[in-house]
Amino acid sequence: MDWFFGLNMGIYYMTDRANEIGLGIGRGRGTYQGWTREWLYWYDCEGIRFPTPEEQAEQAQQQLGSLIAKLKERGIDPDILKLCWLTFVHPTT
Repeated sequence: MDWFFGLNMGIYYMTDRANEIGLGIGRGRGTYQGWTREWLYWYDCEGIRFPTPEEQAEQAQQQLGSLIAKLKERGIDPDILKLCWLTFVHPTT
């Protein structure tokens, strides 16, 4: 992350840190819908970029895959847990 935009008295300026609300817009290289280039991203006050919705979905899929693998290692069938959860959350009357 190279820079942020700030707003002071109606004038935008570039800065190397996030503003007082802890949120900034910065640029970074990435791929979106097959296009690899520089994009604008949201960053927190520590300069850490917030993941895009696509990146969040990918991270969730990876976490789910890891959890499923751990359950199977312990001899637990993930499909049974899903069935139990659905029965508990949506009981038939």
